[in-house]
Amino acid sequence: MTSLIYPALMIMISGSVFTESGNLDTDTCTIESKGGGIKIELCVQLEVIGVRGEDVILPCQFNHSKRNNLQDLHLLLFKERRISENPKQNVVYNSSSNETREDFKGRIEPVGNPRSGDGTVRISHLRLEDQGRYQCRFEWTKSNGKKDGFTVRKGKETNLQVNESQILDTNTCTIESKYGGIVIKLCAQREVIGVRGEDVILPCQFNHSNLNILQDLHLLLVKNNWIRENPKQNVVYNSSSNETSEDFKGRIEPEGNPSSGDGTVRIRHLRMADQGRYLCRFEWTKSNGVEDGFTVRKGKETNLQVDVRPNILNISSEFVNSNKTWKLFCEAEAKPEPNITWWNPQGLLLNASQMLVDEIYINKTENIKSRLIITNELLEEKYECLVQNKHGADHDYVYIEQKTQDVSWILGIWTTLLCLVLLILLLSVGFFIYKKKYKNKGTSPLQDAKEEGEVTYVTLSEIKVDSGATKSENHVHSSHGFGEENCVYAVVQK
Repeated sequence: MTSLIYPALMIMISGSVFTESGNLDTDTCTIESKGGGIKIELCVQLEVIGVRGEDVILPCQFNHSKRNNLQDLHLLLFKERRISENPKQNVVYNSSSNETREDFKGRIEPVGNPRSGDGTVRISHLRLEDQGRYQCRFEWTKSNGKKDGFTVRKGKETNLQVNESQILDTNTCTIESKYGGIVIKLCAQREVIGVRGEDVILPCQFNHSNLNILQDLHLLLVKNNWIRENPKQNVVYNSSSNETSEDFKGRIEPEGNPSSGDGTVRIRHLRMADQGRYLCRFEWTKSNGVEDGFTVRKGKETNLQVDVRPNILNISSEFVNSNKTWKLFCEAEAKPEPNITWWNPQGLLLNASQMLVDEIYINKTENIKSRLIITNELLEEKYECLVQNKHGADHDYVYIEQKTQDVSWILGIWTTLLCLVLLILLLSVGFFIYKKKYKNKGTSPLQDAKEEGEVTYVTLSEIKVDSGATKSENHVHSSHGFGEENCVYAVVQK
């Protein structure tokens, strides 16, 4: 990090512009413009982070106007104490005499040339006690023989922070560089997409430097829980004991060898509930018997997404109260949301489809229902529903009958005609029987009574006998003068 900032600081300093007078400080530079056209600028890096056991660069650049006549220009590097209080106290490096303080002996060396104003130094083999504030100061002898100097202003000194390990993360890897040259790296795939009912691979690779002595190296795979909060909670697989949680029983198996750092696993027969965040962690026992571990950093865990191939659940048709309109329905499940299209028997795409989306859940399928309304003079018999997403397609057919007209009124007409025919037939048969009966008697019921003579009435009366039985008697009357009651009359043709 410092190696990148150092050249940038050089460019910034070389492009500095002086004005005639006043305090011209910037965020990283102490600047003064003195009388006689003398301009002085001293720039440092305010924050530097190093790792114990490694090297670090402390940039410091001194610039002055050409009018300055500076002799014996050299660097003084101080630690912790304000130089103005005692300029000679706590000097850790003096470029003029090349002396260093005892605790920095053999560990400080110049990177640039202090005589030309480059006071950048390197501190090797950093120690935790090296952490603190460093002040950069340049001293010289003026043309009149007097000594002078210039120091970074208070608040513009360099603050050195020394960490036990350095974070060197990449997009997919958690990397730390620890004291003694020990480097640990744990890499996992950030995004993994699986398909319900199929298998999926979750990659996880652990690497460490040869200086590490790791015993009993094994993998812990944790779901939906930040490991550092509770390392043992929600562990779905432990390669040391080969145990899996109940909901993953028989479905998780290692693809590599965790004892050699390959923590890649396979999850079989994916379920929607398997979707979520998976954290890869390796644990081991150090040479001193102390247990240790290393986990992917937060934000670098594996996010498993479970999708669903298209599957048509139901396809049906509905006849509308019209002789020209049908409604076709196609219901399917899929994830992500599919595209549903309809095709007629000629293979032409129909654009009259309407999507109806049911509730969507993060770890559930998306049920989609498509409705197609067909209005046509002549309806074909077979229509195809096609459901597609990035994982595949499913299709099915619905059959409908051709209906060119409504048959209900035709049925009514034929029923009415049939009834009329039957009625006429019955009347004809009855008239025929009636006519034949009188023809056998040689008479006609239609003869006029006046042409045939006098009409005689026969009266049937009821006469009771002593035995209580009823006896019928015939009485003949003329057409005049009868008036008996309770009589039944019959007309007899003479």
